[in-house]
This record gives sequence, C-alpha cells and structure tokens, in this order.
Amino acid sequence: MSGLAAKLPLTITSAKEVYSLLQTIEQVAAQNIKMIVFTNPGERVMDADFGVGIKRFLFKQNVIQTHDALRSRIQNQINKYLPYVKIERLLIDSPQTNPELPENYMKVLLRYRIPPSSKSLVLELPITA
Repeated sequence: MSGLAAKLPLTITSAKEVYSLLQTIEQVAAQNIKMIVFTNPGERVMDADFGVGIKRFLFKQNVIQTHDALRSRIQNQINKYLPYVKIERLLIDSPQTNPELPENYMKVLLRYRIPPSSKSLVLELPITA
C-alpha cells in the first residue's frame, strides 16, 4: 500500500500492521493545517515558533481584536510552514459574531487551494473548551 504520509493519529489498518496512509495532497494539506492550528508555540522540538495554539485564544477577551490576532497568526503560520497552500478566505466565528453559539466556542473556517489546482477546499475547525 502506498501513500503520501501517515494519517494521524497513527492506527494500524490490517493484520500486516500497516499504518493508515493519506492518499492525496489535499488530505496531507488538511492534516498539516490542523497540526499548525492546534499545536502550541514551543511544543514542537527544535522550532519554538511553530504553531498557532488556538485553544489559548478561547480564554482571551472575545473581541474583534482577538479575532484579528488569531487570523493573523493562522495566516502567518500557514504562509511560513505551508507555502504551497494559498488561503482564499479565513473566517472566525464565535459568540461575538454569532450570538447563537455557546460560550467558550470558536470556529475557524478556512477556504484554500493548492496550486496549480483551481479547486477550492474548505476546512472547518470547531474549537471548544
């Protein structure tokens, strides 16, 4: 079985003890974006700047300035570590922007593409305390 990268978390798929693999560049990009967004700066060995640390933003004041800081951090991290991903749109949804959402809830909606493909991909990341 061939693939581009191991699917995380690692799981064995058969009696041959083969790990699940990601088969497309789109799957690899989505997994890499999730790793950047959910990793806290300082957690990655040998690269203290890697990661957004999105859960830290949950307990900051829920104001537009916090959303802007989060948006900026996500864009900078993706531009630095995943230069092959081109962000088309990045939305932050929270009780500040949508009163129907529960407290301490945040959702990141990322629309991106991987050139030379013109296909837009969407990744929705719900973040809760």
